Amino acid sequence: MIVEEPRWRFTARDELTDWYGHVHLAEGKAIGQWFCVDVESGRRLWEHAFDGPNTICGISDGVIVATETKSGGPWTASFGAYGISVDTGKLLWPAPREVSWWRGLLELLPGVGPPVPGTAVHVEGSLCFCEGGKILDIHDGRIVRDSEAEVEEKQDEDNQDSSYNLYLGRPMLLDSGDVLSRGSGEEEGFHLYRIAPNCERLWHLDLDRERHFILGNYYSFRYCDGFVYMVVSDQYRELTLDPAKPHGGRYFLWTLDVRTGSVCQKVPIPDSAGLCRIEDVGEYHLLISTANKTLFCYGRQEKPSSRG
Repeated sequence: MIVEEPRWRFTARDELTDWYGHVHLAEGKAIGQWFCVDVESGRRLWEHAFDGPNTICGISDGVIVATETKSGGPWTASFGAYGISVDTGKLLWPAPREVSWWRGLLELLPGVGPPVPGTAVHVEGSLCFCEGGKILDIHDGRIVRDSEAEVEEKQDEDNQDSSYNLYLGRPMLLDSGDVLSRGSGEEEGFHLYRIAPNCERLWHLDLDRERHFILGNYYSFRYCDGFVYMVVSDQYRELTLDPAKPHGGRYFLWTLDVRTGSVCQKVPIPDSAGLCRIEDVGEYHLLISTANKTLFCYGRQEKPSSRG
C-alpha cells in the first residue's frame, strides 16, 4: 500500500536516466544518471554530466559503480567500470584498461570510441565484480583478486530477482508455496495468476477485462512485500522510443494484493502526458517517473506481515 499523495516531485535538468537504466533507491537517496536527491525531502544534492559513465551497475558503501553503454548499428554493449561518490557525485576512479580480442574488434567499428574493459556486472559490499573475473575495490578501483567463478556466481544470483523473473514470464514462488505467474504468454493483454501447489487457480487478473492497459515492460510493474505495483492506462498506447511523446489517456498506479488478487488502490498519477513507469520500490518508498523528466516519490504506509 502507498500513501496516495506524492511526498515530493523532482524535475531533472536533462533526463532522469540514460539507455536502459532506472532511478535507484539507495542509502536514503534517489539516484539517477546523473543526479542525487534526498529521498525524505526531495532536495537536490547534486546533478551534473559525465563523459563516459552513463549506466548504473550498482550502489554500495557510498559508491555508485557505473559502466558506459554504447551502440553501433545492430549492437548495444556496456564497457568498463567507474566509481562515483554518492555524497558528492564526483568521479572517484575508472577501472584499469585491459583489451580483449572482441572488444578490440569493436574499437575498429566506425563511430565507436575506445572501450574501457573489465566491465562491471555486479556490486556487493565493498566489491565490484567484472566480466573476465576481475574483482575490484569499489572505493579506489584497485584489483583485489581475479576469479571468473566468483563473478559467474554473482551474475547467477542477480538472475533470481523476483520482479525481473515475473517480467520474463517465469513462475515466481511465494513464501506460501503458491506461484505467481504472468500466464502462458499465448494470451493477449496483461494477465496475472496465483496458482496453488495442486495447480488450482486461486485468482486471475485480466487487465483487458478491467478496460485498462499496461505496456508489459519491466518498468510497468514490480513485486514487493506481497504487493504488485502496476502503472496502467485507461487508453492503449504503443511503446515508443520517445518517453516524452504525449499520451491521450490517463495513467494510474494500481496496487494488487497478492494474497487476494484484488486491486486495493487506484491512484491517479499527476502530469503523466509522456511515458510513465515505476523506477524503484523500497521498504518505505516508491518512485514513479513521467516522460523521463519528472520523478514522484510515494511513501509506502505499511509493511505486510506476510509476503503472500
